[in-house]
Amino acid sequence: MRVHSLFDDGSSSVRSLAFGGNASLETRSRSASATLANTLSWFDDDNKHRIKLASELHYRGDSREQPGNRLGSFSFNSLADVEAGQPAGFSRTLTTPRRSSGYLSGSLSLGDSYRRSADLQIQYGLRLDAGRPTVRPAYNPAVEAAFGRRNDHVPTPLALSPRLGFSWTVGRTREVEAFAGAARRPRAVVSGGIGVFSNDGRGAQVGQVLEQTGLPGGVQQIVCVGAATPVPRWADYLADPAAVPERCADGRRGRSSPTPRPTSRSSRATIGRSARCAPTWAGAAASWTAASSST
Repeated sequence: MRVHSLFDDGSSSVRSLAFGGNASLETRSRSASATLANTLSWFDDDNKHRIKLASELHYRGDSREQPGNRLGSFSFNSLADVEAGQPAGFSRTLTTPRRSSGYLSGSLSLGDSYRRSADLQIQYGLRLDAGRPTVRPAYNPAVEAAFGRRNDHVPTPLALSPRLGFSWTVGRTREVEAFAGAARRPRAVVSGGIGVFSNDGRGAQVGQVLEQTGLPGGVQQIVCVGAATPVPRWADYLADPAAVPERCADGRRGRSSPTPRPTSRSSRATIGRSARCAPTWAGAAASWTAASSST
């Protein structure tokens, strides 16, 4: 309802007010996830190499339903129209589809921790990441006819990430640590690493493709204005929610909303990646760290 107010200083303002209740404005959502991980390590006889093979499989599923304006709402231009029972418009959401999505991702990494000497250790390895959605968009032949590409194709890219790091112990202090082997502490420890890291999308960018296929059967609602607006019967609605109008006063029922806008992903889409490096120096009485990243 729109309210026009005049203030003591001569100024005016128009605001929209809402009253009543709509229990169907709630949103229902569910999510489930599961992860399987395994690590296998091998040490050589000289204890200089530790080769580690790690694998991980992750699944996440989501289901969401947002009923929206399922009980309908009337709009009025003034308080006088409310009192006279003359609405300017009526809208109601009749059907809302439930969005369900799932994403399966996995990784496989092979690395080696090489102890070059008592003071120098080097770590290096490769990591492979992949993922794919478990739910595909509904196929729309009109999109393929118009643009020459299928809207139900979702790419499943792979990403290979090399990484390298080191840790170097510099000298020994004169002080001896109490107990715990009574060893002297190092004067400084210099460490650092550089590598490529893949972003964990897990289907976040697929949701829009699932919802916007350009096909009918999406959100259905009625929008009535002017003479097509039903006359409100508040007592009947309170006694039985089924009495809420499903048609306009002129007999029209429902239209698809919003306007269909098909969306698809490029077949050349890749997983987002970034290169990062972080050198670190830690001494007996001070430390220093720097980090750099590029995408």
